[in-house]
Amino acid sequence: ALTLATLQTSAEQLGETYGHFRWSRAVRDLSAQGVLSAPRDGVVKYHLEVEGLGHDFRMEKKYKPSRTSCMIRGLEANKAYRVKLRSYHGDDAWSLPSNRLDFVTLKPMTLTLDKVAEQFMKVSWGRERQTREEYRDVVPEPLEDLVLGDPDISKFHLSVYPANQVQDDPLVDVQYGHHVKCHHVNNLLPDTEYVFMTRCANTVGEWGSWSPEVRVRTLALLDIAIDNIGENYIAFRWTRGGEDRGVTVDRYQVRVTGPDDWRYEDVVAASQVDGQGRITVRGLQPDRMYDVSLCAGYGDLEWGLWSTPQSFATLNKLGLDVQHTDVIKDVQCSWKRLPQSDHAAKNPGVQLWQESPKQVFKLMVTLTEPPVEPYVAVDDEGEPLPPDPTEFEMQQEFEWEAPEDPEEGVTYLVEHLPLASVFQARVCASDGTGEWGEWTQVTFQSPPYPPGKPVIRTYEKGALSFSWDPPDSVTEYDYTVEMGTVAPPKGKKGKKG
Repeated sequence: ALTLATLQTSAEQLGETYGHFRWSRAVRDLSAQGVLSAPRDGVVKYHLEVEGLGHDFRMEKKYKPSRTSCMIRGLEANKAYRVKLRSYHGDDAWSLPSNRLDFVTLKPMTLTLDKVAEQFMKVSWGRERQTREEYRDVVPEPLEDLVLGDPDISKFHLSVYPANQVQDDPLVDVQYGHHVKCHHVNNLLPDTEYVFMTRCANTVGEWGSWSPEVRVRTLALLDIAIDNIGENYIAFRWTRGGEDRGVTVDRYQVRVTGPDDWRYEDVVAASQVDGQGRITVRGLQPDRMYDVSLCAGYGDLEWGLWSTPQSFATLNKLGLDVQHTDVIKDVQCSWKRLPQSDHAAKNPGVQLWQESPKQVFKLMVTLTEPPVEPYVAVDDEGEPLPPDPTEFEMQQEFEWEAPEDPEEGVTYLVEHLPLASVFQARVCASDGTGEWGEWTQVTFQSPPYPPGKPVIRTYEKGALSFSWDPPDSVTEYDYTVEMGTVAPPKGKKGKKG
């Protein structure tokens, strides 16, 4: 007679928190051994014992003799256990324990937020690779006998909830096949916390436990802070409230809209933002109201949400006036900032700008049309004088302290202009940031040359005539003739005509 074979146990499926086990007893072929009788396997019940290796855990289960498998739940992920099985045959007769079966539950699923923006997140999931060497300190040798969980997966399950509505229906509830390991979650709200969880099913469809919750807050909208406003440009920075989660922005998209459906859009690489963290938009018109907004790019042509538009009004341009002085070849240029339109009446939230107390002005006076005919002036002896130049250009750049009275303008005297010529005066201002405003220009003409060859002829009875040559033969001039007594005869009073 022979004794019964030892019970053999095996792990059919190992998940994060469960294990499916099967057991059997080998049936011996006794015909070749001359055994007259075989033992009767009169099992009354089975007793299964699970204990933790390296941690406190113990579970005991009893099964009917008809059972050959069981599902043990309530285990911890990534923990080592030992299963022992015995059979009871009545009369206080217990079999020997089954073969040693040490196993490790699967590591939990992990979620990784690959990209976070204002209205979307990109999440990926997976499971850390498991090796026997990791459990050397808690599992006795030989490690080769340690049974690891089956990492094969049939499908994934992802759920996303608003953080304050976890008990409600999920915002996202999707299942994917085993080949999909990431998901793009769209239509989220900015600066809002969400909860992400995932789980997976093994090859027979048994779902594992949910991964630990991952709570993530979407990015807040960008908030534009205007640094400077000029006649034709705006310079602005931006901030973002809350956590930025170390998100990398590789580019920004700028949008400026103005009157008459005017629109400006541009993409600025993050490396092109100036050292002070500003973006400058040029090409605007003076005394106009605009809206500026900004959105960030997060790589792969993925854009966040537009910031709340910020309304602003550009400064009005300078008004320039040119006046002749008592000196025939001098003019006085004066300018001041023209009054701004009442933009606040249309939009109370519009941001206006005050000029810097110190400004830099650039004044240019250029001769654009020389005299139509050459003119030769003579001195008192009739000798010809050097002719006036046919070219003239003056450029001055100077700093000016803004007067307390805004109605008080800036004046500059331009001297020694050639006569009978057309000039263009231009002025522009800089606000100290290196940005120049628009040119304001005025065209003016210097006085004509004096008439030439004046001749006085006297006639009988005290009559006389006065004649002269016009400055040129092309232009029609109006003349003013003044006559008076230079040296009246003695005893007679001079009389002006």
